[in-house]
Amino acid sequence: MGPILESRKAYAASLTQRTDELQLDNIDFHGYASNINEFLNSAQVYLCTSTYESSPISI
Repeated sequence: MGPILESRKAYAASLTQRTDELQLDNIDFHGYASNINEFLNSAQVYLCTSTYESSPISI
């Protein structure tokens, strides 16, 4: 996992804990990535779950 903002550490920990509880071994959480094109091209699924962006620019 990449760097996590101090204000989001509890949230990140809760996500990791929940995936462990559900035994979801095939889920990875990634923080900041500077090579986003490479990262997205290698992904099988992309989820944009932002609750703060009214119109994110993603497909």
